[in-house]
Amino acid sequence: LYLVLAVNLMAFEKEPLPEGGGYDTLQQVVTLFSDKRAVLGGWTHYIAFDLLAARFIVQDSQEAGIPHLAIVWIIPLVLLFGPIGFALYFVVKSIYPTGKAKAQ
Repeated sequence: LYLVLAVNLMAFEKEPLPEGGGYDTLQQVVTLFSDKRAVLGGWTHYIAFDLLAARFIVQDSQEAGIPHLAIVWIIPLVLLFGPIGFALYFVVKSIYPTGKAKAQ
């Protein structure tokens, strides 16, 4: 769904972004999200990346034997800051030995 929305917006719309919209300043972001298509795209991105990344982190940490309390604080960071929280998970994961390493 996200891919379809992105291709539609970029390939078939005459003006893909509202005039003055962008990511450089807060005002540009506000202008960008005044367009319903941009809000739909942003919300779909939130669902597509952030929620699936959080789900992956929970499942992967359980398989790796990482204590739940070691990763539970990362989930809000993933949901709020996306890639930063996802990267932090891998930092935490590197601290804990995996299930295979513990068995040896």
